[in-house]
Amino acid sequence: MIKIKFKTFMMIAFAVTIGSLFYSCVSTSSHPQKDMDQMKDNIVYDLPESASVSKVSYFYEDYKGNPTLHFEVDIKNITQVAHRYRLNILLPQGPAVGGMYPRKKKAIEPGETLTRKFPVYIDSKKLPSNFMPTGFTLVVKEL
Repeated sequence: MIKIKFKTFMMIAFAVTIGSLFYSCVSTSSHPQKDMDQMKDNIVYDLPESASVSKVSYFYEDYKGNPTLHFEVDIKNITQVAHRYRLNILLPQGPAVGGMYPRKKKAIEPGETLTRKFPVYIDSKKLPSNFMPTGFTLVVKEL
């Protein structure tokens, strides 16, 4: 009688262990990858043939004493002629930023890459202070 109860107890313990191991493997599936795939679907580039974007990053950095979301974008002139560009970054949640490439010079020389950082004003009444974009549209226009 005790032997049967012990075997039953061991079988239940084994089943619970295997079940919890299986559940932990299933529950740690590729959710981050799914989020990254959705993010890639929400990123849109609108570029002229004369420009390429070699890097886009966004992060929080202090700006005027407050942590502020920043976008950093590298634009490369891939033609044999100097060009000037206008960049607009549009977020689906509302805020937008942009500026001229280059800011003070007349043009980006052929083959040259220029990096600029843009702080994003976020209205604290509409979005949380730790807001991170779910996607963006990056528009570059040749001037």
